[in-house]
Amino acid sequence: MPDVLDMPSAESADLKQTPRKKEPLTAIPLDRTPPHDTAAEQGVLGCILLDPEE
Repeated sequence: MPDVLDMPSAESADLKQTPRKKEPLTAIPLDRTPPHDTAAEQGVLGCILLDPEE
């Protein structure tokens, strides 16, 4: 396996001047109900009520 340091160096890209690639934003469907779990919410609220300092 060739060592990276032994390879001829190419011009390093100027990362400050290189434009960033913007990933396309995926559309969030607004008509979809977000996930909901009553038991999980009750557990979190119960933990907060039992030990609010933590």
